[in-house]
Amino acid sequence: MRPRSKVFVSLGFLVGVTVLVVGTWLLVSGVQMIGQNSYGPGTNNAAAALGDEAPTAEDAEELESADVDLDEVGPGGIPPMQVSEISQLVDPQWVADVAESTGIPDRALAAYAGADLVVSNTYGCRVGWNTLAGIGYVESHHGTLFGGYVTEDGSVSQKIYGIPLDGTNGTMAIEDTDDGRLDGDPEWDRAVGPMQFIPETWDIWGVDGNGDGVADPHHIDDSAMTAALYLCNAQGTLEGSENWISAIRSYNNTDSYQQQVADAAQHYANREREL
Repeated sequence: MRPRSKVFVSLGFLVGVTVLVVGTWLLVSGVQMIGQNSYGPGTNNAAAALGDEAPTAEDAEELESADVDLDEVGPGGIPPMQVSEISQLVDPQWVADVAESTGIPDRALAAYAGADLVVSNTYGCRVGWNTLAGIGYVESHHGTLFGGYVTEDGSVSQKIYGIPLDGTNGTMAIEDTDDGRLDGDPEWDRAVGPMQFIPETWDIWGVDGNGDGVADPHHIDDSAMTAALYLCNAQGTLEGSENWISAIRSYNNTDSYQQQVADAAQHYANREREL
């Protein structure tokens, strides 16, 4: 099951899965503390994390203080936004080192880290590059499913579509909501792109993360930026185990999904720590 625009998990529900929460508490707690704007030695904000060929510190300062129109807010109060080339906000040396250590394609890693920087500096919402990477791994192996890959410009070489959400194979039944415009299926909705958004969710949350004027679920910058905003909407931040669990389960409300993302995110965090 893929993200729905209005699916959120209450703390009451979390009580019902106490065994799972206790069993993964230490793992999830560890996930919170890494990848939080640490994209190079001693860096802790967008300006410090910029590489030599990235936008200037003045550009990053403008990002941090960007005005948002509060009359145009998303379902949970996170304003929609458009940013320019999020992948360029990240220290390229950090990307190269962490990509080599983790096996995450460098272009996808730059998008995950850039999206985390944007929501952290704009909304004070800590997501963690490793959390986005964990989702990207579980959803599409970072855009490499079916033999594809993320290109240098951030698009995917082969578009990724999920199975029809027709109520079989453990899915919810979601009849077509977009006339096949995003997913190519005029009968049933399908999840699309490297972060696997269903069309109705993308229509609400989809943003342009690379500054080309188009919100494209098949572009890694756009999909990573949208995922970060969507996760922030659940609790305002992913810091703390309860917030992290609630946010991840708003993306896909299953025990197994939560565990897979936590495992992947922790693995990536551990590999970064070893550098």
